Amino acid sequence: MLTIKERQTILKRISLYNGKIDGKEGPITKKAYKLLQQKFFKRQIDIDGIYGKNTDVLLTNVKNFLNSKHFKLEEFRCHCNKYCTGYPGIIDYNLINNLNVLRESYGPIIITSGLRCIKYNKNINGSINSKHLIGKASDIKNTKLKNLESRKKFISKWLNLNNSDMAYCNGFMKYKNGKESVYRSNTMGSSIHLQTK
Repeated sequence: MLTIKERQTILKRISLYNGKIDGKEGPITKKAYKLLQQKFFKRQIDIDGIYGKNTDVLLTNVKNFLNSKHFKLEEFRCHCNKYCTGYPGIIDYNLINNLNVLRESYGPIIITSGLRCIKYNKNINGSINSKHLIGKASDIKNTKLKNLESRKKFISKWLNLNNSDMAYCNGFMKYKNGKESVYRSNTMGSSIHLQTK
């Protein structure tokens, strides 16, 4: 878990805490926890002002997005809207950073699927080992990726970035080690799946 000083520092960066960075969990700090929960959690049951595991995961995610130029944490929220807090795992910093790098070249990138909780992943027939469950995968769309060849080039650029692992789209899959294969999907459309290690 993040230390109280780390919590206070992050909460101050996002303007939810206006006290001293003193490592003391007083009423101002506890109020900031609740403000954080109100900002990101959708279910009332999760908004209790208590700093537990779910809030620690959330604040760690907030920390990972502090320097993100083009993406916000909310874009990676689980789409279930009922089974989890919306943030069931910690999104990999490398995933965020790599997406920011590609955004500079390709313009707006839409996150179509970020984090997934186990129940939501099962409901949409996701792999039981899906990296979406642990914050190491994202499905994206971009208006410049109009055909298979443009998506293949995008995948190659992704695999040249730090800690990238693999990527696929309808018709193509490639790993960091260079291995390629044909990947068929009835649901991907023009989306691309990106993974980090």
